[in-house]
Amino acid sequence: MEEPTSSLVSVGRGWPRDLLEREVRVATLHDPPHLFVERRADGSFSHGGFLFELWTILAARLGLRYRFVPMVNGSFGSLTTNGTWAGLVGELAYGRADLALTWLFRSGDRLEVIDFVSSAPIDSFQTGLFVRRGAPGAAGLSLSALTRPLGADVWWTLLAAIVALSAALRLTLVVSSRSAEQRRTVSELGWGSCLLASYMAMVGQGWARTPRSLAGRAITVCCWTLGLLVYSSYTATLVSHLASPTSRAPISSLSEFFAQPGWRLATRPGTSAENHWKTSSSHNERQLYHLIHDGEYIRIKDEGNEKSYLLQPKVMISCDQKSLHRMFGQHACEFQMLSPDTMLNKGSGYLPIAKGQIDLKEGIEAELQKMNEAGILGRLRNKWVEIDTKVCVPSQQYRPLSFANTLAVLAIVPLAVLVSSCLLAVETVVGRAQLWSRWRLPLLWRVSACTAPSRQLSAAEGAPVTGELLGQRSELTDQRSELLDQHSELLPYQHSELPDQRSELPDQLPKQHSELPDQRSELRRRRRWLSELRAQLAEMSGGERQRLRAAIDATFDD
Repeated sequence: MEEPTSSLVSVGRGWPRDLLEREVRVATLHDPPHLFVERRADGSFSHGGFLFELWTILAARLGLRYRFVPMVNGSFGSLTTNGTWAGLVGELAYGRADLALTWLFRSGDRLEVIDFVSSAPIDSFQTGLFVRRGAPGAAGLSLSALTRPLGADVWWTLLAAIVALSAALRLTLVVSSRSAEQRRTVSELGWGSCLLASYMAMVGQGWARTPRSLAGRAITVCCWTLGLLVYSSYTATLVSHLASPTSRAPISSLSEFFAQPGWRLATRPGTSAENHWKTSSSHNERQLYHLIHDGEYIRIKDEGNEKSYLLQPKVMISCDQKSLHRMFGQHACEFQMLSPDTMLNKGSGYLPIAKGQIDLKEGIEAELQKMNEAGILGRLRNKWVEIDTKVCVPSQQYRPLSFANTLAVLAIVPLAVLVSSCLLAVETVVGRAQLWSRWRLPLLWRVSACTAPSRQLSAAEGAPVTGELLGQRSELTDQRSELLDQHSELLPYQHSELPDQRSELPDQLPKQHSELPDQRSELRRRRRWLSELRAQLAEMSGGERQRLRAAIDATFDD
């Protein structure tokens, strides 16, 4: 497209005479589709593209006279080793141009030497490092493939959940009262058995023995629920991972780029990424800068449509995502960003202008803002440079479940501990109440008699009571003497019957032997009753034991 001649008529606001009379020097660089710069056979240059049409409208509205200053094999602008600026930034910084017809990222080092028209961005960009993926294929069944459905943080959290649930189950069984939990269950479900039971619940297996107490059953239900949810989620994600075709990038970091031999960098010189690499704190990024400075890289050529040299194996491309789609079309879907951490810049590009051009900058900013508000800038952008970068979103995607995805499921573990603790407290209170009602009610009248407050008797009231007690004592003495007399009378008679009883012993022995099993079982029952009585006495407080002992002693004294 032919550029317009000078002596344009101003149709906008009045600007200073020196701005309208002097010739504005506009530096240009071939950057399709934003700007096309082609050399004619006679040595002159023709311009076209998005920025050319935009500048034509701006110059017509401002009534500017201008002259294009094309740069052949130039760059956007970067710092050299001696601290000077090259490319379009150098043309503006050293006074060889008043304005550059391009769009640059407003980095801190560039703002020190040039200025930008900041009323409206020219275009947005997302610069990164891209490598070509391999051919898609199904994932193999290996040990690493079996662990991929869940993230590493999820695996560690599940291990902690198994340990926590097993500890909660064991402590619940130990603390539970005898009436709430069977002693056999407590003895069989030790620490190792509880850990194994929690693991069996995670893999969808049942238990040979389950607790009887409410607290223990709460832990059991939570274990089975957590295992069911995790097992189903893991199985579904594993099947989708193994069945879906996947393709991986040959490298995933800059460390692998430099570690594997034969890899080369492809980029355009003078980008903002180059300046970032020069002063980066990362050793690998500084090495990328040295590759460009030493010329050991592939220069991305804007001339021609053939880009097959960039599709060769072991080539890493540094460019904007939109530029990648313009260069390769559908083949751009074969490329993958190295990693989100290697994203170089993401933002907008603005029109650069030399420092000190205050009137020119204010005029362009005002007109550019009007064009942006009227939609002219957006229509020009859609005509030349807008491209859909979402066409490469795959229909089948796989990603491992992260900790955030399974947070609601893993919340079952603290819920189980909380519910089990509440139920354990309720069972303990109920068990103590049952023990109190079982052993204290039969002796309540005795304990009441022992613990009732004593009343001081007067002398008048005490005399009849003392006389009554002395009468009872004399009666007991008489009864004792009678029993002694009866005993002395029975002794000769019992001695005379001894021979007959000895003769009857052989006949009675078989009968007594047959009664021994029943007596042994009765003895065992009484022993169990005594052990339970000791345990219940141990659970009583000190005051309760003293009152009960006093009641029993009073009973035996009577």
